[in-house]
Amino acid sequence: MIQITIALMLAHSISAAAQLANAPSLNEFFGLNQNTTEPFSIAYRSLERQAAIKQRKAEFPYGPDIWTGSLVTGLAFPDINASTKASDFVMAQFNDLFGEQVKILGVTAVEVNSTAVATSAANDQPFETLEDFYKLYQGEWSTSIPNGPFPGVLRNGTNDLTFSMERLSIQPYSVRRLPSGQELAFAVDDHIVKELSGGLTLADLLRQQRLFYVDYRDQGQLQVTPGRFAGACDAFFYLHPKTGDFLPLAIRPNAGSSLIYTPADGQYDWLYAKILFNLNDLWFGQWFHLTSTHEVIDAVYLAALRTMSNQHPVFNMLTRLSLQNFAVRLLGVKALVNPGGPVDMVFAWNGSEAKRYAGYLVQERGGANFSSFYLDNDLKARGLIGGQGPELKHFPFLEDSKRITNSIRRVLKTLIYSYYPSDRSVCWDTELQDWIWEASGPGQVPMFPSRVRTRHELLDLLVHYAYLVSVVHGVLNTNDLSLAQFVAPWHVTSFSRPLPTQKGLTEKDLIDSLPPKAQLIQAIGLAAAFARPSFKNSDRALINMFNDTLRLPRYNDQVRHANQEFQDEMAAFSNEIQARRFDRNGLSQGMPFIWSVLDPSIVPFYLTI
Repeated sequence: MIQITIALMLAHSISAAAQLANAPSLNEFFGLNQNTTEPFSIAYRSLERQAAIKQRKAEFPYGPDIWTGSLVTGLAFPDINASTKASDFVMAQFNDLFGEQVKILGVTAVEVNSTAVATSAANDQPFETLEDFYKLYQGEWSTSIPNGPFPGVLRNGTNDLTFSMERLSIQPYSVRRLPSGQELAFAVDDHIVKELSGGLTLADLLRQQRLFYVDYRDQGQLQVTPGRFAGACDAFFYLHPKTGDFLPLAIRPNAGSSLIYTPADGQYDWLYAKILFNLNDLWFGQWFHLTSTHEVIDAVYLAALRTMSNQHPVFNMLTRLSLQNFAVRLLGVKALVNPGGPVDMVFAWNGSEAKRYAGYLVQERGGANFSSFYLDNDLKARGLIGGQGPELKHFPFLEDSKRITNSIRRVLKTLIYSYYPSDRSVCWDTELQDWIWEASGPGQVPMFPSRVRTRHELLDLLVHYAYLVSVVHGVLNTNDLSLAQFVAPWHVTSFSRPLPTQKGLTEKDLIDSLPPKAQLIQAIGLAAAFARPSFKNSDRALINMFNDTLRLPRYNDQVRHANQEFQDEMAAFSNEIQARRFDRNGLSQGMPFIWSVLDPSIVPFYLTI
């Protein structure tokens, strides 16, 4: 509450004027102003540029991961304690972000309080029915969640298809198809499996490669906050042989419970299991988003700062996409996972456990690997595309992300092929090659390419950078939290009672196991603090990813033309997304909810908080 009070005070003292997307506080550092018109260029062994780069390299030494304090469990961050220049740079980004964030916190603090009053949270009486939880979203979040959660997320929250399709939309980075012959983590009664799947056994589903798996058992290693409870679920999903629907088959809670839940269980037992799973899914998604986007981008961009000139076209593209990147992890340490901070207040695990889990994801799960998360590489490795078993009938994440990344690829291909007339010219660009060597060597970015010898390889690398800052971050964080991932009662941040040891839950039992109203409202407020609905049609939206008023004039005509085509394509895609409605079966993209998080007119083009 102290943080909210400070935020409210600061919100009144900070101008509400929108900041330009090219970060005014850093323009001087990059030599950006309306009077600088020198075209960007590739200089082969320019002594003048090399001297400036050498100086900046000394000014930006590598420091340890700011979250874990280690380069074993995290990636490099500028050493702001050893360098005044690096400290000034990071703090300039931080002040930009902080000025933006305190205004948002001022709004959400008011909305939290008004929601608490409207739902009588102070009396600590639980809701009586699950539908009563909808009152949490009735009109009190008009600024931070202006249109409420995605249509269908609340009303269709008990639907199994809603639950399963969330694995292919709002958090698509955990599910994988099991290869035939895979040893299964647990067994499910074949009488139940046959009843659900139209006659197939568990072995049949596995053999036909219709069986999918998500594993969060590693969360059982974390220390749960006293008085709060959580599982460490793993779960099977399957493709129905007749309908082709992607559906849940079984959930095993693990920590604190030896039960296995299926759709054949009682209504509230099965719903409890799905909510329990969603908590693990949310926890993974948030710290995986940290490691796979913020950690990686910070380290890759730091390597670029140390090796490339302000005049380089590739460096300027990276800088455009790195608007506030160093600020985010710093703010997270100070105001998210800090003792007594938001994570401590609402989650089953505290901020220290969050940092430990993020470090574990880096060290043990490859959560900061660069090239393994290239879009197609990742989905093929998990058997979601590429001809392994029956094709997914609907894959909303892939459908939307491909529309964006294909357009990004066209712009970046134009940039690369217009500035590099041949593959050989890529090899001759000493600044570019120094960056590749730096990121894969001293920068210690896991699985960053150690060699880039062709224009196509460079294109793949830059497209992935843009994909991480826009699509991956937009899916796992920002607006998706308040619109889907935190939407109670189907998604909660902890449980209030120990996991049951037997089945037979009633609706009251389920409600009593969920967090109290005040904690639920604080969680919604936390999600709202990450949201950026105000970015709609702004210069920070993805549609303006390349439309940099200070940099674009310094690129060549081909790049400027490609930017216009990109804007046209993204405007058309935005119109398509905004026109989405439920079909006659009550579905959109095969889901019982309308997912629009990657609308290019709203989702940021860069890593925001």
